[in-house]
Amino acid sequence: MKNNLEIGEVVYQKTKYGMVKSKIVKIINENYAIIDKGYGEQKVRVDQLIKEQDDMSAKEQEILSKLQKEFMGM
Repeated sequence: MKNNLEIGEVVYQKTKYGMVKSKIVKIINENYAIIDKGYGEQKVRVDQLIKEQDDMSAKEQEILSKLQKEFMGM
C-alpha cells in the first residue's frame, strides 16, 4: 500500500469525543506514523489514518472544506 501522507500534514482521527485534529510529526515506515494531537505524540497505523479520512461523512467534508477556504483567505 502506498501512503501519501507527509510530515506536517493535518489529519483527523476519530475518537469517542468526535473528530480530533492532529498533525503528522514523523513517518516511521509505510505502516506507522507519529501524530501530535496537541497534548502529546502518539504512534498510529497509517492505514487507520487513511481509513479515518475516508470515513468522514459528506457533511463533515463539506464543513471542513468551508473552514479551510475561510482560513486560507485570511
